[in-house]
Amino acid sequence: MDKIDFREYFLKEIPSKDEGALVTKADIIAPSFVAKTEVLKELDLLVKTQAPYHSKWMKISCYLLPVTSLFTLVPVIPNFPFFYNLFRVYSHYKARHGAKHLEHLLESQAFEIVQDSELSRWYGGRSTVGSLQNSDSSESLGSTAAVRSNTGYSTMEPRTPNEIDQESLENGTPLLEDPALVTDSDIAEMARYFDAPAFEHAVRRARHQIIAQAAKPLR
Repeated sequence: MDKIDFREYFLKEIPSKDEGALVTKADIIAPSFVAKTEVLKELDLLVKTQAPYHSKWMKISCYLLPVTSLFTLVPVIPNFPFFYNLFRVYSHYKARHGAKHLEHLLESQAFEIVQDSELSRWYGGRSTVGSLQNSDSSESLGSTAAVRSNTGYSTMEPRTPNEIDQESLENGTPLLEDPALVTDSDIAEMARYFDAPAFEHAVRRARHQIIAQAAKPLR
């Protein structure tokens, strides 16, 4: 199940408009260094791409239900294709409605973007990006890596996609980040900070999927 797109899991956690009828305003928490306009831009893009995507695949999964139900004719073996397809119908349905509710909240401006400086702490060294853009010195890059290393982030040597170790990926070892922007231990701290245990697994899943996607060679 961890192979399912992390955005789908996120949208499924958003209640439908009926379920969330009593929600008049939602807080969107973001690091303090991220502009509010960027947050809204990303959420708007998420809604516009994911709502039609899940509508399409919910219909396809529904069409496949009669086909996969034929596997019940095979004796002894449980009909895993049918039950998995049934799960996908429900999952796409929940994600679609979550996207629609998010769209409703955005259009009605029933939200407040809270820029949390404590959340920014886990993105150690991010504030140095601006200074790097104004400097071509390799010495500056080295000092930035050292600063991040002092805050507990990895200073791994760059690795090519072919050198990615899948076992390390599954164990949560930071990959393709030099130094690591956010580690699994950072994510665990965030979950404790926000008192949201489910947050940890969801964000770790997202992080690993993004890393795995970045590891794929360009075609």
